[in-house]
Amino acid sequence: MTSTTRTRLSPDERRRQLLDLGLEMLAGRALHELSIEEVAEAAGISKALVFHYFGSRPAFLRAIAEAAADDFIAVTEPDPALSLDDQLEQSMEAFVRYVADNRVGYVNLVRGPGGSEDAMQDLFEQTRGRVVDRIVSKLGPVDGSPAFRLVVRGWVAFAEEVTTTWVDQPVLTEEQLLRLLNDSLTQLVVLALGADHAP
Repeated sequence: MTSTTRTRLSPDERRRQLLDLGLEMLAGRALHELSIEEVAEAAGISKALVFHYFGSRPAFLRAIAEAAADDFIAVTEPDPALSLDDQLEQSMEAFVRYVADNRVGYVNLVRGPGGSEDAMQDLFEQTRGRVVDRIVSKLGPVDGSPAFRLVVRGWVAFAEEVTTTWVDQPVLTEEQLLRLLNDSLTQLVVLALGADHAP
């Protein structure tokens, strides 16, 4: 990545610029592999200025991870004006595209590197939880059944594994993958609702 001409920005604009550069780099590498020097060079500023805005490398990495989580949730948020079926289709299409474009960063976002600090592990868990919450809020029973949430959480893990593997080994077409994800969630929802009403 080539260096850019240094431009005077407000503190908020500079922080946003640095986070955007970090997110761009995160698409193809693990979070812990991000280089402060490379980010600073791309922004046309000194490494010391990055630390001025974020305090430390761990704080900068966490800020990037938080921004990535927010970006992922926003990108995969369906249009509430659509029917429920269309919302599900839209969200899954966005999910598959996001993972395809950001596989390494996504895997680290939802799983985290081994031995990661507790604060980062909490963030990764919260990100997965936000996905589960969204599905449960749209498809689940109004009483917030623990059994239903458990099943949805299992499906989210399944969707993560299948989609990240598919990016490296596309043995299905994208259309087939989307149908697999959609049909598996639909079937699990039916089973979970049945389990909730079983004697």
